Formats: sequence, structure tokens, C-alpha cells
Amino acid sequence: LAWIVENLSYRANTNKIFLIGHSAGASIQISLLLELSLLKPSLRSKIKGVVLNGAPYHFDIPGIPIPPVISTYFGNEDAVKTKSSLGLLAAAPDRFLKELPPLLVVTAEKAPQMILTMKDDFVKLLKERNVSNITEYDNKGHNHISSSAALLSGEGEQWGIDVVEWLNKF
Repeated sequence: LAWIVENLSYRANTNKIFLIGHSAGASIQISLLLELSLLKPSLRSKIKGVVLNGAPYHFDIPGIPIPPVISTYFGNEDAVKTKSSLGLLAAAPDRFLKELPPLLVVTAEKAPQMILTMKDDFVKLLKERNVSNITEYDNKGHNHISSSAALLSGEGEQWGIDVVEWLNKF
């Protein structure tokens, strides 16, 4: 993001940046916003909206062990809990949460139950933390993978049109 702003501002409006990510990419981008030390305030203020499509917001699902790849990425079990998006959200100062850009939380209708549970937990905590700029979007007819594949396919693209309409509000 810093490179884009520094190197493309002469060709594009870098004062109005929107982020969109799917699955792990969505988890990484919300973690980028929730980890206080990663973005300078001047860069953070340029982000005007964030689309989170099917993010795994945490990995603390009863009865499901944390996969080794997650432990490799985050660290030990405590680190997985504190460094996940849900853990970062829980630890973020209230004043910081008031500055979050609008969030469009997209979940595929046919997503695995684990993803749906993670989304519900994340949105519940956002609301408990008084984050009000949240829009939830149920991506009808799609599973966790099909939504991205549908773009520009001529089939199942309505969600993309709806996302663009949401972006245009800002």
C-alpha cells in the first residue's frame, strides 16, 4: 500500500483506496487494519472501504484442532488466539476502532459452517465493540470458492455488481 501511494499517486487517486480480499487474503487485510503498528496513520486514512469475502477470522472452533499450517503462520496456541483477526479486534483500543473504514462482510450462502461461525463471532464482537460501519452481505448461491470464480464468467456475478454499488457510496 505504501509503495502504491508513493509511486502511483501521479496516475491514480491514492487518497481513496478500497481493499478486497477473499478467504486468507481477507483475513490478512483485516489483520493489517487491526494490528496498530503496521500502517502509518497517513496511509490508514486513505483506506475508504474494505470488502471481506469469506475470511477465517479465528481458529478457536470447539472440537476442531488448529491445523499445523495455522500454527506455523501464527505461532503457539496463545499466539493463534491473540494474532487472529478476532484476537486483534478484541485487543484494539476503542478510539482506534472508531477510525476503521466501512466494512462489507461477505459470506457465501453455501460456505462451510466453520466459516459461517467465524463470521458470526467476528461481526458479534464488532457490534459489541460499537463498530457501526458494518454491512453484511449474504452471497446467494455461492460456496466459499465459487464467488471469486464467478466474476467475469457471466454466471453468478450479481454479488460483484452489489459490491461495486457499495463501493460507490464512498
